[in-house]
Amino acid sequence: MKASPEAQQRLLELADLDTELGRLAYRRRTLPEIAELDQLAGRGAQVRDDMTRADTELSDLDREQARSERDVEQVRVRIDKDQQRLDAGKVSNARELESLQSEIVSLRRRQGDLEEIVLDLMERREAAQSRRDEAAAAAETVAAEEGEVTARRDAALADIADHESKAGDARTSVASGVPDELLALYD
Repeated sequence: MKASPEAQQRLLELADLDTELGRLAYRRRTLPEIAELDQLAGRGAQVRDDMTRADTELSDLDREQARSERDVEQVRVRIDKDQQRLDAGKVSNARELESLQSEIVSLRRRQGDLEEIVLDLMERREAAQSRRDEAAAAAETVAAEEGEVTARRDAALADIADHESKAGDARTSVASGVPDELLALYD
């Protein structure tokens, strides 16, 4: 098929516009912001997992600390009760007095051990709270970064869409000037 030089020129313009549209489509698919958002989504999931682990650890430590504090309180009550019996002189013989004094010493030792456990739990809770706070700060950072990257991606997509619209309009205009049989061969 023979085509006029003007039709051939239009066909070359059409090919250039198709190349431009292809380049814009490729640019849309390969925006660096898309990969960055995927990476941030992974970091966000990791941070949420860290927060969940810290929350679970805090909950477990709170429960364990409350139980240990109840144990300490029970030992204190028992010591106070035994001490009141001693102070009131309600002990009838030396053997019972010695047993009661021995029990008080044993209970005080137990109370000290339990209080050490409570202190250890408090320290562990403080460390877990610190990890939780760090994870929350990291989550805020990731969310802020996601917002910035999303805004950049949206701006880039809007720019691409604008260029695609202009190139698409120009293609339609150029294609209308190409003979149908030549356009059919091209397509």
